[in-house]
Amino acid sequence: MVSESFDLSTTDPTIITNDSKTIYHVKKPIFWAIVSGIVAIFITLLVLTIYFGVNQKVSASKTTATTTTTTAKIAATTEAIEAATASSKTTTLTATTTRIIATATELIETTILAPPIERIPTNLRQEEYRLTLFPNLTSETFTGVLFYTFTCLETTNEVVLHQKDLLLNNSTIKIVNSSLTVSPLPVLDSWSYDDYSELIRLKFSSPFIPNHNYTLYLTFSANISRELHGLYISKYIDTNGITKTFMTSQMEPTHARTVFPCIDEPARKAIFYISVLHDSSERVWSNGEIQRTEILDKGKLLSHFTPTLKMSTFLLAIIVASKSDFDCRPESIVGSTNISSRVCGRIDILPQLAYADEIASKSLVYFNEYFDIPYPLPKLEHFAVPDFGAGAMENYGLAIYREVGLFYDENTVSASRKQYITTVVTHEIAHQWFGNLVSPAWWGE
Repeated sequence: MVSESFDLSTTDPTIITNDSKTIYHVKKPIFWAIVSGIVAIFITLLVLTIYFGVNQKVSASKTTATTTTTTAKIAATTEAIEAATASSKTTTLTATTTRIIATATELIETTILAPPIERIPTNLRQEEYRLTLFPNLTSETFTGVLFYTFTCLETTNEVVLHQKDLLLNNSTIKIVNSSLTVSPLPVLDSWSYDDYSELIRLKFSSPFIPNHNYTLYLTFSANISRELHGLYISKYIDTNGITKTFMTSQMEPTHARTVFPCIDEPARKAIFYISVLHDSSERVWSNGEIQRTEILDKGKLLSHFTPTLKMSTFLLAIIVASKSDFDCRPESIVGSTNISSRVCGRIDILPQLAYADEIASKSLVYFNEYFDIPYPLPKLEHFAVPDFGAGAMENYGLAIYREVGLFYDENTVSASRKQYITTVVTHEIAHQWFGNLVSPAWWGE
């Protein structure tokens, strides 16, 4: 993923600094009175800090651990004061006060420890997600159907998945298939939700048996976001000046769980079978190619995509947009591998995406040769969207960019923007190997 940042710092040359110091000499009794006052005020603040810190610790639901060290540093402060006053009857008040304040800032050392995020157990291995989504761009909601297949590695009667802001239909949750045919299927017994770790725990009446596959079925619904993550609504202005919307996505780092229940950790890769219900006036994009389309009633289509490779949840991408406003440039077939490369976006800016299209196909040829590992998917599309939180995102087979990351018009845009487009596009293509084919075990790696 690429992010953009700008340095807005400025320096005002009209500001004139004066390094001269004014030194005041005071008598010892006056000095001691001032110092004693400062120490008294500081100790009072210290006691109040400790008092309110303890109260806050008791009242918080998710508490933090606080460690305070004071005794040695208070002694150090006292020694600093005595040393300063013993050296001379007339002492530089400014220097001594500075030493006191500098030492005082170190009196309290606070360490805040947040509760650990619980990881999903590895006793069940994820195999595939068969996900069908029914987005409604008018009401900005969607419903979903999930068939989740896993292999039991260690005996357990619990399935744990990430989910956030989803309304699960509890009556639909059930095990519908198993490679074990000699015993009845486990039945849902109870469930619980951990809001902090965003985990749902499904407990079943009987255990899953090691070395056997099971398929979990459930349905759910949620709102389409406006926060530039998960499935979200993006606005644009068409050629007639009318403001319209379409649906796009951003799953990295942990927003796939707002789209469907899953194991939303980068190392827990699985195969995705994606299907999307949409109007006949709309077109859909995802990581795979459209394998087949069912024609349904009331002008609805159900588009089924080819399965992905095993991939992390944060690489999932889905776009639903109007056919009249969005399309792709003609595809380029890369080398002898028959990989399709093309750039997509709003129809009225497709001519300005020509340079990005050229860079995309040439870079794919280059990286295939450089890594000596062929790009493993049949296509790589680069989609320009008006609203995107990052500069770009390397979703497997469907990279998504902020429009300015692909837009180049030599009559209105500087040459430096051309260089930026080259950098961003090649960056996302390189991620198809580093990040997608080979992924981190965890976000800190």
